[in-house]
Amino acid sequence: MKKANLIEQMDSCAGLYSVQDAARYADVSLSKLKRWFYGDYKSDAVLEPLITDDRDYLTFYDFVEALAIKELRSRDNFIQYAIPLQKIRKAINDTKNIFKIDYPLAMLNRVGYDGRNLHIQPDGFEYPVQATGKEMHQQSLLGQELNYIRWIDFDHDTKMALRYRHPIQYCGKSIILDPRRMMGEPFVEGCPISAPTLYDAYVAEGSDEQVSKYFNVDAQYVTASRNYCESLQMAA
Repeated sequence: MKKANLIEQMDSCAGLYSVQDAARYADVSLSKLKRWFYGDYKSDAVLEPLITDDRDYLTFYDFVEALAIKELRSRDNFIQYAIPLQKIRKAINDTKNIFKIDYPLAMLNRVGYDGRNLHIQPDGFEYPVQATGKEMHQQSLLGQELNYIRWIDFDHDTKMALRYRHPIQYCGKSIILDPRRMMGEPFVEGCPISAPTLYDAYVAEGSDEQVSKYFNVDAQYVTASRNYCESLQMAA
């Protein structure tokens, strides 16, 4: 995939986020997100951002890949220890080179972890291959598949991530991030106004009903948007 500058990405209307907003939407700290994309004194960068001339913005594909890194770095019942960034970096770079995939974590690929090594099964391949460890590039078992992929819809032709559905519903409604709509800003499914816009109006008006009347949308959309944005601590 061709790298882009900021102006090209803005013209493409393909999803553009400030680094701060991307961190909020992915629910990771700003310092971690910057480390993953730009590196710092602790670690080299793990991911290569699509925009090359501005470190203040990330794209929708960058956001999706950050979701994968977040899961790989999280501790849960299966991943008991955060996977080292250098291991993740090597797996991503090798996958790019071997399979000629620019954004392996933002495409329709199955990604798994067996407790020691990462595995990837690119779309169209019959078997996964080991992406780290001594038997790297060999046919393998996938292990525990990463969950983030469940919340992504993919383009049928390009196999690239198309939209993200937040795993938590608010007032029974889904929160969607779709780079084809509202420059990728989150919105309540079915609502024509973005969640941050409705939330900003709520902060100004102090009432879901007032915002509902002003934008001519159902009050439930306003309430769901407010609850979502407050969960991101957007007022801070």
